[in-house]
Amino acid sequence: MRFRFTPLGLMVCVMLLAIQPLAFAQAPDRPCEGWNTARKANLSTVVQREWVYGYLAGLSEAHRLHTGQDIAVRLQNTEAIVSHMNQFCESHPNASVVQAAQDLLAQIKQRP
Repeated sequence: MRFRFTPLGLMVCVMLLAIQPLAFAQAPDRPCEGWNTARKANLSTVVQREWVYGYLAGLSEAHRLHTGQDIAVRLQNTEAIVSHMNQFCESHPNASVVQAAQDLLAQIKQRP
């Protein structure tokens, strides 16, 4: 089955995007306290980690498209990312996981 956009379908898609542009850009507001609880209870945190990796990849791609600067090559290995998230969330349990990821990305942007 082939998928085809008709002019009307395309117009509807554009209108939906214009009505709710931030709905696609906003990340869920998950508290760092939940991150800490899962880590300390040795619960499977694979989903949390994969979400963070995807979020950072998306933000770095958006940064590249907006500025032309490719910061994806500066992203740390996965254990360093998790270590940052753990430290940030431990120090800021009332912050969100999004804030922790954005803090890491801000640090990465400042690196040469």
